[in-house]
Amino acid sequence: MLLIIPKLTWGQLAVGEIEFVIDPTVEPRHDVQLMNTGSERLYIMITPQEVINPGQSNEYRVKEPNPTRLGLLITPSKMILEPGDRRRLRVAALGVPRAERVYRIAAVPVTAQEAGVAGGVSKQMSLQVMVGYEMLVTVAPRNGQANIVGQRRGNELTLTNVGSVNAVLAEGQQCPPRKTQNCLNLGGKRLYPGNSWTVGLQYHTPAIFTLYQGTNNSRKLNFR
Repeated sequence: MLLIIPKLTWGQLAVGEIEFVIDPTVEPRHDVQLMNTGSERLYIMITPQEVINPGQSNEYRVKEPNPTRLGLLITPSKMILEPGDRRRLRVAALGVPRAERVYRIAAVPVTAQEAGVAGGVSKQMSLQVMVGYEMLVTVAPRNGQANIVGQRRGNELTLTNVGSVNAVLAEGQQCPPRKTQNCLNLGGKRLYPGNSWTVGLQYHTPAIFTLYQGTNNSRKLNFR
């Protein structure tokens, strides 16, 4: 997710990844590159939040300064990037959760004063748009798998994730009988464990989606 923040700055922030999964049973940490692609120094603040009830109407976020209770250790929590600099942001899971945990980590450029750096704002600086990023991070439980089940009633298909980790349904379509053209675009949606999604159908033919779990795992799903 891109965050557009009006601030006093010249620099521009780039982030190597905006979404990733940590499986603590395989590798409990993940590194992300932050880069300054602009021409002036950047002061970056890193702020993690846990997402509670993700994907539901009562979703909310929690800021927890204690890494043990948060279940996640972010280092560093702030950094200075000179023009052309690249620095590693390390995200480490503290233990294997019993259920999937979901986080949003904001990497936001701030002024020198906000970063706690003495010296003040340069008189040469002008008001520009500063771009920050929000990374989606999930920490998987042991043997985490998504499991999407479908229930069809008339012209509606309800898809529910009864698995233990989130997955993205994408490229959904339903084609007319014996045709591969004029197919209905069903769109897509991320389903966290326990989430349901209902889509409207036009035909009695199967609805087909591509399921993406993590970054390198995809397969086709066919709902009749």
